[in-house]
Amino acid sequence: MAKRIISEVIHALLRRHPELRDNPTRLCATVWKMEVGGFDKMKLMTSFEMVKKIVDGELASPESIIKVSYAIQKVDPVCRGANFMDDDYQSFLLRDIAEFQKLVIDTVIV
Repeated sequence: MAKRIISEVIHALLRRHPELRDNPTRLCATVWKMEVGGFDKMKLMTSFEMVKKIVDGELASPESIIKVSYAIQKVDPVCRGANFMDDDYQSFLLRDIAEFQKLVIDTVIV
């Protein structure tokens, strides 16, 4: 999806689903589910296929999803979860996701 469309999708998800506001992992999974065409199509994919799509840029990266969600939460208080915090918290999340993604990439490429 184009960046503008991802932003609109994430904004809509955060407004409609409060449980996604404090759970970046679930937010990423929900965005990816939409990108692959729904839960039924996602169920048919292997984890390797899913990770390969993320690595190849066919699906939004976790960093992009979290950065966009944080930007939205900064300007739209309705989209903020109970744990919405300052930039330090978001930097921590991004660092963890970057480490996870590096581990996944190393595993897929090797």
